[in-house]
Amino acid sequence: MISGLQIVCEYARTSGTALYTLVGTRVGKGRLPAGFTNTQKAIVIQSQALTQDEFDANVQSDRYVVKCYGGSANPDDAETVFIAAYTRLHKAHGDTASGGIVMGELETGTPMIDPDTGWPLYVAIFRIQTS
Repeated sequence: MISGLQIVCEYARTSGTALYTLVGTRVGKGRLPAGFTNTQKAIVIQSQALTQDEFDANVQSDRYVVKCYGGSANPDDAETVFIAAYTRLHKAHGDTASGGIVMGELETGTPMIDPDTGWPLYVAIFRIQTS
């Protein structure tokens, strides 16, 4: 079975969306792209708490932490990336080359400062089902 994280990252990288317009292919799977210096917008998607659907063995439900970086020291830029990620992943459904998203739902979103870099970011948690 293909990883849900792979499916969600592919879905986030789909061209022709507001999120793609902002971050392009700068969608890190678990960590920021190599050499990232917060001069361009990017997101990082991390997987947590994978569970199997009790009614359909082909459906995985997971909680994903999505960190949105705005490419500047301005917190509003991180929020702009968050809004695009929200638009793309909340109520999401559709196919990618690796599988599909059955449903996405935002659980929470919080602006903060990255304690390691000092960069502003927006951290969102989504519950997403993949197949």
